[in-house]
Amino acid sequence: MQKHFFKEPDDPGATVWRYMDFTKYVAMLDEGGLFFVKLKDLAKGDPFEGSFLPSETLRADSGAQVHAENAVREFLVNCWHMNEGESAAMWRLHLKSDEGIAIRSTFCRLQTVMRNGRVRQGTGTRGPVNGGVGLVKYLDYDTEGFDGKANLFQGVLHKRKCFEHEHEVRAVVVCDSGYLYTVPSGAVLESDLNDLIQEVYVGPESPIWLEALVRSVSQKYGLKAPVTRSKLLEAPQRGNG
Repeated sequence: MQKHFFKEPDDPGATVWRYMDFTKYVAMLDEGGLFFVKLKDLAKGDPFEGSFLPSETLRADSGAQVHAENAVREFLVNCWHMNEGESAAMWRLHLKSDEGIAIRSTFCRLQTVMRNGRVRQGTGTRGPVNGGVGLVKYLDYDTEGFDGKANLFQGVLHKRKCFEHEHEVRAVVVCDSGYLYTVPSGAVLESDLNDLIQEVYVGPESPIWLEALVRSVSQKYGLKAPVTRSKLLEAPQRGNG
């Protein structure tokens, strides 16, 4: 892994969250690992995904810049939110129904899973040859530039300041042959989810039955992490005095 390209938090035990709907949660358990999507598929929500700044060295050669951006957009990513507690904004942003799930882990646990996991593409399986976990840095793309020597990872680990509220952590997987994966949709990083997941949260607006279902499904797949219902919408507790 190209660890020196990835910025780490001061505290490697910093809490990270991944928000998803119930169907993606079940898919994660069934696949036995994290699904990594191609970066270009995220460009629907941010057309700057994988792009390089006008101030970068590549700007002098538009052909080279286009080639680099096309290569970066084939990188596979799995996105997390770094925050000590739950985020009401993240619940709203990432969930399209009231059947929401959030898994809680730590930055260092995610690193361990990346280091020990194996990437499955279609019917083949092999370990990640190149990649890592790092904090996303937010810049003004009109006035600021990337730090350090130009490299392809800069295009995947930087975003515009308008996304700064995401406090994003990205796990990135690339291939050793031209940085390109041939699978159309992404790949699964097979790993022991018990090494990753510390707790499972059911969304604050989810129906009562969902908590019991999440607990049942988790047990069937051997996940040991406790299941907790979010308390974000609970009324404040007042004293009797």
